[in-house]
Amino acid sequence: MLTKLNLTIRRGASADIPIRLETDELVYVPITGIANSAPISITAPAHGCPDGWRAMVQDVGGMTEINTPWDGVQDDSFRRVTVVDTDTVEFNDVNAAGLGAYTSGGHLVYRQPLDLSQFVEARMDVKSSVSGAVLATYRHTSGGLLMDTVAGALRLILSPSAALALAAAKRDFDIELIRGDGSVLAACAASSVLNVLPEITTSA
Repeated sequence: MLTKLNLTIRRGASADIPIRLETDELVYVPITGIANSAPISITAPAHGCPDGWRAMVQDVGGMTEINTPWDGVQDDSFRRVTVVDTDTVEFNDVNAAGLGAYTSGGHLVYRQPLDLSQFVEARMDVKSSVSGAVLATYRHTSGGLLMDTVAGALRLILSPSAALALAAAKRDFDIELIRGDGSVLAACAASSVLNVLPEITTSA
């Protein structure tokens, strides 16, 4: 089942929104240490997790409060990661100062990013409704939708004037990725929503 995305921009404001493209494959990285800190700091050497990605923790000893059951992987089991360095990540929304002390083991678990190097184009049409008129078009090759192959994510990048071109309302969109042979991968559900917020401050 394709993920339904829900993005928000404001009219007249710059936008740079990362869009994660996860596969179903889970990556398991051994944990060697967890600090009783706020936010929680997790050492998982050569973790390979991109900044801003989503991850969870399984099977750690001692600090069992943060474990996700091995057979209970749900979408809401994942938390946003802040990458500190190649061996360390933080969960900014987890305060581990009062939790049990880490003793051993465990894995940092995240979904493998989609390999964007296999694609030559990304395209996104914004419409008034699924079957309505096209209001805006963004492309990797012509601007607005960047394929970030290092982070394994797309980035919706709009100038203030580009954001101003859309009237404030909920808009429908989806994203397609195109390979060199012309085959197309749907990157999200056609029910995805772009929320365009109104602009109040218009003075120069």
